[in-house]
Amino acid sequence: MRSSAKEVYRVYKVRKVHNVYKVLKLITCVLFLILIRSVNCIFAQTPTETIRNLVAVKNYTEAAKYIPAAIRDNPKDDRFMLLCGDIYTELDKPDSALIMYRKADDIKGRQTLTWRKIGKTLSLMNKTPFNS
Repeated sequence: MRSSAKEVYRVYKVRKVHNVYKVLKLITCVLFLILIRSVNCIFAQTPTETIRNLVAVKNYTEAAKYIPAAIRDNPKDDRFMLLCGDIYTELDKPDSALIMYRKADDIKGRQTLTWRKIGKTLSLMNKTPFNS
């Protein structure tokens, strides 16, 4: 009888330790998730950075979703406007691309790269600068 009581106590103790281990494991997971979330908040990307990263991996559809917010952040960045126009060109949206290229031209006029992009977009749309 004595050994049986010891055995029951040992099994109870093992289960108790096992339950404590499960609780500690759960707490660790929760703390890890909180840490990841806080790190993401610290290193959050601006819409402009997000667009540049998405374009680097050729994910133009996702990048286009961030364009309005990024333009609000950078309304005077002509190179960024050209990038947005390039995104729209890749998505076969020449009307939107032309708007972006013209914004870039308004910001910093007389740039041959901008004019070439405007001309190429107009030719894709079967238009000339005079009837656009």
